[in-house]
Parts: sequence; C-alpha cells; structure tokens
Amino acid sequence: MNDFKQKSDANKGSVDEVGKLIRHVGAREAVAPERFDRAHKKVLEHWEQVVAEQRQAARPNRFTRFAVAASMLMVAGLVTILWNQRDAGPAGNLAKVDRVVGTVMVEGSPLTDASHVKAGAVISTGQDGRVALRMADGQSLRLDTSTDIRIVSASRLALRAGAIFVDSDFAEPQASIQVQTPLGVASDIGTRFQVRLRDDVLIVGVADGLVKVARDDGPSHAVDRGYSLALDAAGGAQKSELDDTSQDWAWVDTIVPEFNIEGATLEQYLRWYAHERGLELQWSDRESQIYARNTGLSGSIQGADLDESLELVKRIAPFRHEVTGDRLLVAVE
Repeated sequence: MNDFKQKSDANKGSVDEVGKLIRHVGAREAVAPERFDRAHKKVLEHWEQVVAEQRQAARPNRFTRFAVAASMLMVAGLVTILWNQRDAGPAGNLAKVDRVVGTVMVEGSPLTDASHVKAGAVISTGQDGRVALRMADGQSLRLDTSTDIRIVSASRLALRAGAIFVDSDFAEPQASIQVQTPLGVASDIGTRFQVRLRDDVLIVGVADGLVKVARDDGPSHAVDRGYSLALDAAGGAQKSELDDTSQDWAWVDTIVPEFNIEGATLEQYLRWYAHERGLELQWSDRESQIYARNTGLSGSIQGADLDESLELVKRIAPFRHEVTGDRLLVAVE
C-alpha cells in the first residue's frame, strides 16, 4: 500500500511539472492559411501517389490484359460452337437422320437411322427410298423418292431432282433455310412447304406460312399458305390453290419423323398428331384436356403411319376424335 502511494505521489509531481511547462510556453500560434494549404496539398499528393502505386500493383499489365481478353473470346467462341453443334453430333455434321425407308445413299454409302450428315454431303433416294432429317437448328426435312440433294450448309440446300418438304415450326427463332434449284430459290419465312422439280418446272407448295421464290433473271414471287406456284424455265409463273390430297403431297405422311410415346402424355401425342395433319387441336371440354394432360403413354408406335399411330394410342388411352375442317376435336370416353 505504501509503495502504491509513493508511486502515485511521484506521478502527480510529474504532471504538475508538465503543466508548469505548458503554462510557461503559452498557447500555440495559429498556422497561417497558406502554410496549411501547402501542407494539405503535399499530403494529398502523397496519398494519391500511394493509391496509384497500389492500384498499379493490383492491375495486370497490358500483356496480361490482352491474354485475359483473348481467353474470354476463346471461351465465348467455344461456347457458341458447342451450342450450334449440340444436336449435330460430331464436328462438321449439320443434320442427323430421324427415319429412313427404302434405299437412301449418302456419298455412295447407305444412310441408316441415327446417322449424321456432314456439310457438303449429297443424299440420293432410290425409287423406294425416303428419309427424314433434322438439322441442328431444329429444321425438319423430308426427301421424297428419286430425290438428289446436297446439304450445302446449315441454311442452304441444293435440290437437283425430286422433292423436299421443310417444316420449320419447331426450329429455333433465328433459323431459316433456302432451297436452291436450277430454276429458282425458295426461301422460307417460318413455314411448312414443299419444293419439287418436275422436268423443267419448279413447283413450290405452302402448307403453312409464307415462302419467297426468286430467280436471278426475273421477279420474285410470294407464295402464301394454301397456294402453289409453278415456275418454268422460261420464267413463266402460275399460281393455284394447293391440293394437299394430291399424290405430290401424300408421300409427306409416309416419312413422318417418329414420335416416341414412351414417357409422353396423351396431350403431347395429340398435339404432335394435329401438327403433322395441319390441324388445330381443340378439346370438347376442360375435363378432356385434363385427362389427356395427366394420362401417360407407354409402348411404341414405331413403323406406323399417322392414322395407324392414332389407333394404336387409342388402345392405350381411349378417347374419341372428330376432324371438322381444320380442327381436331378430342373428347374422353
């Protein structure tokens, strides 16, 4: 206790001495404004220099920035390539086969189910051959018998003989395709159409949407839904109403890409069927749609045409249907 008191008295004496010294010196003179400004400026300059050095140390040099930018571009390019080829199979392939019937050759070799077609390939169908292809962007193609066509690119086909049917309803929004022939070029504008070469006449029929037909040495023509255009070698053009029940169109239903019903619902199948028939699906009542949406399918309709597939599905999930005009009306049993 005595030691603590002695230390406290000593500290008190030191404080008194400091106080006397401060009182003797007096109040500190105020700093002149110009001196304060100069000091403030120097401190600010020093601070800015320190910050700049820190930023420079954390910032990559020009080469590093270039390398990073180049790497980002390479990654972006790779992502784009992979996206464009996600359904095209191995690199360089533009389409894959959905279905083959009869004799179909590609570059002299037989074309089989699930095969892929490369850019520049020539596909030839025999007198008994037809094939359904799907492009990487979702375009659906069907080739009739005795057809000769070259897959020039993802958006360009060269038809030399025969007929091709194009369905772009389920393609990507930016997808488009041109069918080139010796007599003119048919360009789709979101549609389902057929291009046929018969002797010296180009015939373009449109089941849905709009197609532009152009020649290098003549005017272009717009072909609307439900119409057909015949263009001869001399440039003569004749437009008429489309007869989709004619022999020129009957073949399209024989090479429909097959629908896998395993795991699908009745509603999904009926929408596919209506689309292939060019019909609008309607329900007799709300309960019918709910039934179709909640009813799962199993099994297979492989090898069946459209009408046969409908009867097979009816055995799995019974329903009634009626076609009136361009409508498919469905009701549950």
